[in-house]
Amino acid sequence: MSRTGCQHPDGSGASVLVVLRFAWSDQQVHTSLALARAQLRHGWRNLVGIVLLVALIGGLVLVGLAGAQRTRTAVDRMIDRQEVSDVLINPDLGDESALDFDKVAALPMVAAFSRVHGVGAFGEGPFTADNLFSGPLTLATDGKLMADFDRPVMAAGRVPDPASTDEVYVDRTYAASKGLHVGDTIRWTVFPPDLFQAAKSNPDFDAGLAMLNAPGAGQLFEATIVGIGNGLDGIVVDQGYEPIQVWMGPAPYQKLGEPSAGYGGAAVRLKDPARLAEFEAAVNAMVPAGDLIVFQTQPVTRAKALRATEPAATALAIFAVITTLLGALLVGQAVSRRFQLDARDNETLAAIGTTSRQRFVTSMIRLTTAVTVGVLLAIALASALSLLTPVGPARNAEPDPGFQFAAPILLGGAALLIVLFLAVGALPAWNNARRRERVGAIRGSAVAGWLASNGASPALSNGVRFGLEPGRGSTAVPTRATIIGAITAITVAAATIVFASSLDRVVHDGRFYGSNFDVIVDADDGPSNDAGVVSGMVGAIAADPDVERVGEVRITQITVNGRDETSLAFGTFGDATAVSPTIAEGRLPTAPGEIALGLTTMRQLDVGVGDTVDVVIDGVATTAEVVGRAVLPGVGLYQGSDRTSIGVGAVVAPEALGPRTEATKGFVLVGLKPGVDVDAFETRMGTALSSFAQPYFQTGSRPSDVEGLVRLRSLPVVLASLLVLVVGVTVANAMVVAVRRRRRDIAILQSMGSTRGNVTATGVWQGVTVAVVGLLVGVPLGIVVGRWFWTRLANSFGTLAEPVVPLAGVAALVAAVIVLAAIAGFVPIRRGLRHHPAEVLRSE
Repeated sequence: MSRTGCQHPDGSGASVLVVLRFAWSDQQVHTSLALARAQLRHGWRNLVGIVLLVALIGGLVLVGLAGAQRTRTAVDRMIDRQEVSDVLINPDLGDESALDFDKVAALPMVAAFSRVHGVGAFGEGPFTADNLFSGPLTLATDGKLMADFDRPVMAAGRVPDPASTDEVYVDRTYAASKGLHVGDTIRWTVFPPDLFQAAKSNPDFDAGLAMLNAPGAGQLFEATIVGIGNGLDGIVVDQGYEPIQVWMGPAPYQKLGEPSAGYGGAAVRLKDPARLAEFEAAVNAMVPAGDLIVFQTQPVTRAKALRATEPAATALAIFAVITTLLGALLVGQAVSRRFQLDARDNETLAAIGTTSRQRFVTSMIRLTTAVTVGVLLAIALASALSLLTPVGPARNAEPDPGFQFAAPILLGGAALLIVLFLAVGALPAWNNARRRERVGAIRGSAVAGWLASNGASPALSNGVRFGLEPGRGSTAVPTRATIIGAITAITVAAATIVFASSLDRVVHDGRFYGSNFDVIVDADDGPSNDAGVVSGMVGAIAADPDVERVGEVRITQITVNGRDETSLAFGTFGDATAVSPTIAEGRLPTAPGEIALGLTTMRQLDVGVGDTVDVVIDGVATTAEVVGRAVLPGVGLYQGSDRTSIGVGAVVAPEALGPRTEATKGFVLVGLKPGVDVDAFETRMGTALSSFAQPYFQTGSRPSDVEGLVRLRSLPVVLASLLVLVVGVTVANAMVVAVRRRRRDIAILQSMGSTRGNVTATGVWQGVTVAVVGLLVGVPLGIVVGRWFWTRLANSFGTLAEPVVPLAGVAALVAAVIVLAAIAGFVPIRRGLRHHPAEVLRSE
């Protein structure tokens, strides 16, 4: 036989036999190649579905892997690319500090040094108690910071020209809060330092304001915003410590006469970051006792940024893994259906001399072609979707935003996907290459049989049979793969509901981030240096009927086992109920020699509750027992300092601290009764506290970790929705295929007297059967998975691990799945009823 004539399909996809151009006496590989080439040329439409499925699944997997890598590395790439400083130096006494910055710059471990000056600039008058300090924090550089090193990541525009006298850079957070854009003009008033200090120190506050509002008191200055961006500390921010900053270069600062706001500092990049502790010790040695130098260090700020960006990277990686597993299932299901159709021609192919091995090789060649084309499309899709990465707070850190072709991940991942999809397709290809149409009894579903024997309606029993029995040969239906797909989709959906609900609870409940209070009260020069002022403020606040608890928090820097840590001490006065942080394990310190630590700090120090640590407080070395694990609020001495966070920092008893000095900063914390009008409370307190100091109120105190979680809230829902959508479409398609292959069964039911309504009910029950099986397995499994993932995330942050299982959400999921499954069974079977039973039976 040199040529064999075979019929080409009419478009139904039932056969791919074509005229062969090679003799069957050629070598085996030539026969397989010839048959595969002919089938691909004349039957390529039959593989389009597999190509598109591989492209979609592969694209989602690759973008998940590449996005996870881009998100996870964004912070470190920013540090390297932008040459972020290793430490910011902030003398707490400001211009009155004895620190000689020239000596700091001359230290041997310093690689780059830049001075930062606080600028005495304010908004436009007339000035009142409300708007005097409402403007941004205005800073000036010497031209090195933001240019030679510590360059910000730009959201828009550019860094100001150091020689320009009217260009400024605005931090992204402040620009967003005020609706500022590149090209806008900023106007502020600059006062001579002596005049401003005299007005500020005037015991009569109104008289001081009159000095500032006097004609000619200040100089009006205008500048154009040429750039908006953020530094390392602006990737994610602590509520109440937002970097509301405007930066100018040396030229405008000199043009204004270098108007100091009384504070300043320096940014330093070290030759060896490992010498940071040595550098801090050298700087501290330059000033006398009581002249506090506060540091904001890159390791602490970097760790805070990584804690905020890592959950999104982990979510993308998990998404990629789950999608890979689902992809293997869905592609294997699609390939199996395709090869089952091709198996109809096995009898004919065997009759003309092909072996099962040749038919297997032919199928694998076609599968390899389809998978390869699909994976190439997946690479293109993943590259296009790179515009959406990195995700979450990491977008603020990305030094090179936009399109990215991550060749190692995309090409390496593509190769693995090709191997995976060929592996899952090899078994059905081999089985179907050997398949012959088998006849005989098929083992039925025990559930369907039990329903029928116990008087269930034919529609119910037949619907259950259609949903559970796979069939055989040309009528085989991938019921197992369909059910597994349904279980997977429901598991993902249930886990997402549990995870999202648990996350939402943390975002809205201060107990989970140590903020067991509603209002922070600060005052001019801070109340912490005068115990009498603090006591008076606490007493006045406690007398208000809307107050549930009130107390003081003192913030200071201590050393624990050689590591600098920001420490908090919570105390109260009189009979007022104290405000304290959340204690996850153990108890709160009540005496000197006791300390509580955040979970992250515990891990860094490798200690636990009951261990003893070496502590240095106010220069005095001692030891302390770790008596608790605390969940801490995000607070610090001020913007340019290291701050506590959920799992970072320490808590000591107030008695452990030394005398009240400039080395500590304090706030009064107020917990209000539920439902209290906070604005009304602040108005009352503004009057009641005026005899002690000029009060300032802050109502938000969420740490950066929680701010990062806020940005994460929608990501799991979006990723899970993509997975559920892909699986749902595949399951729905499987239902359509099931009806198509069971046209003969449906026609027989009609011939035996079943009405269109009865047959339709059979299809609905088929869909509901798949849904019920999926729900019985998927919902409990999803709850377990969701609780496990949330517990892992909560433990990584150091907050309380109390996952939430929302019954209303789970019930809504159950109802939605049953309704969608009923529709998925209803629509295809109604379409199948368009054909007359006689036509179907005749064609069969």
